[in-house]
Amino acid sequence: MISATVGVTFVFWVSTRKTFKNNIKRLSLKWKYLIYLAYQICAILGASVLIAFVEKTVIPAIGWELLLKYSYIAAKIIVTPFTLALNFVVMKILVEKV
Repeated sequence: MISATVGVTFVFWVSTRKTFKNNIKRLSLKWKYLIYLAYQICAILGASVLIAFVEKTVIPAIGWELLLKYSYIAAKIIVTPFTLALNFVVMKILVEKV
């Protein structure tokens, strides 16, 4: 929990300062951080559920022996691009639109 909080905090501060240019100040940075932290808690829980679903349902349906042997890693690889894209979109909306 501590490492996740440190990671989320670092990403938020770097993103709001360096990555996104148009930082609209409708909400204070403190509120944006709290919203992003709450989103990340939900996103981590959701990704964990999705990884478990892919590992237990999708990968066995494919049936490749190599995938079955490394099903958790394969599930993580399948889910990660979606979580990365969603994280980018949420941060962009939070920083530039709200």
